[in-house]
Amino acid sequence: MTDEIAMSIFGKCTEEVKTHVTFDTKLEFARLAHEANMKESEYLRCIINLHVHGEQEILRLQEEQLKKVAKRGPNEAKT
Repeated sequence: MTDEIAMSIFGKCTEEVKTHVTFDTKLEFARLAHEANMKESEYLRCIINLHVHGEQEILRLQEEQLKKVAKRGPNEAKT
């Protein structure tokens, strides 16, 4: 995966995905999002990203992002 694609996964979300589901599906989806302490849009975005990019790639990118942030902490020496 290129750095450009990696950045787009966590970058500003500008594209819209729409679909229609049954009332019962919507209720269950809302319940699952609530259980995950997420807004429905956030939960759906997570599901789409996992399906498109795969769990291992998402975890790798999150770890890479966290390492970059951690190096900017107050106890880290600048190089």
